[in-house]
Amino acid sequence: VLKEKKYKYVNLSLGPRLAIDDDDVHVWTSVLDSLLQDGSCLATVAIGNDGELKGEYARIQPPSDMVNCFAIGASDSQSEEWSRAPYSCIGPGRSPGLIKPDGVMFGGSNSELFKVYSPLTHQIIGTAGTSYAAPFALRVAAGIDAITNFDLKPSTVKALMIHHANSTGGELREVGWGRMPTTPEEVIECLDDEAIIVYQGDLYPSQHVRIPIPVPDNIDCTWVHLKATFCFHTITDPEHPLHYTRSGLDITFRPNEARYKTTKQGHSDTKTFFSDKNLYPTEEELRDDAYKWETCISREARFKKTTLKKPSFDVKYHNREQGGTTPQNRDREPIPYSLILSIRAKGDSTVYNKVLQQNRTLQAVNIVNRIEV
Repeated sequence: VLKEKKYKYVNLSLGPRLAIDDDDVHVWTSVLDSLLQDGSCLATVAIGNDGELKGEYARIQPPSDMVNCFAIGASDSQSEEWSRAPYSCIGPGRSPGLIKPDGVMFGGSNSELFKVYSPLTHQIIGTAGTSYAAPFALRVAAGIDAITNFDLKPSTVKALMIHHANSTGGELREVGWGRMPTTPEEVIECLDDEAIIVYQGDLYPSQHVRIPIPVPDNIDCTWVHLKATFCFHTITDPEHPLHYTRSGLDITFRPNEARYKTTKQGHSDTKTFFSDKNLYPTEEELRDDAYKWETCISREARFKKTTLKKPSFDVKYHNREQGGTTPQNRDREPIPYSLILSIRAKGDSTVYNKVLQQNRTLQAVNIVNRIEV
């Protein structure tokens, strides 16, 4: 079915019941990852229900360790007071892809069951499992696509959901980026003092792209809150588990166009936006890779308005040289990427309109109102 490339959205609530192994890529993972690497399909995958086992046995199960999938765990409640469901497996995933699950959705628990229709009894029954959380997440993802008038890439839909995840319910290895939104409207609609910008495209090896961060000139605030989420699909190399992906993004943040320019010596005064010491065990690894090979990265930070002068992200596509051989020209294929960018000036409700007025190349994404039955 996946080889036919007919479906933009797919859910997998099945797989081998065993924890992933860093030293060996399971055949389910490697084969499915290769089918999803062109970025034409968004696949949600349940991470497994052995989270109550001890040690490594509680780790996520194949094929949810794919770097090109959307791995979903389960939360125990739909209320504001939520946490990881005890049965939901935990991370980390393999490197790259350390942040697994990508997020959680309500999957039911002993105190609050997941309600489904039973065709056997013709009644609504209660159940629980990550197998229900994953299609719940896919329903929201497909809904985002359905209510917008823009051709969103699967990586863009995934990035939008991660960008709006609520991370207050648990540790990174338990809930990933957090609990995903439960309706498409939560993802698409901005706050009153916020503008959300979507960038999507394709990057070729060694290509360099400068992505502007359209902070308006005359916003009324002292601090500007920026949040950015990058997602991309990548070519995989199962013969080299230590370096499982063959491509990555080198992302540089330039807060001031006038100040951060390349000098005659070839150096530039730039800042690191994406870095997290929790992801890498040593400072040396943090310096060398700094998120480069992760296929999904998200971070927010605040900056004084006076320090931001035509800020931008410089993005470069890198290829790994290590690993097994690949078919001819495979490493020359582009990777689809998406960037979700939030610009928030607390208290200034004119931000959205100012961004549109000062950036004529941006298009407003219109929303189709849904009829609730």
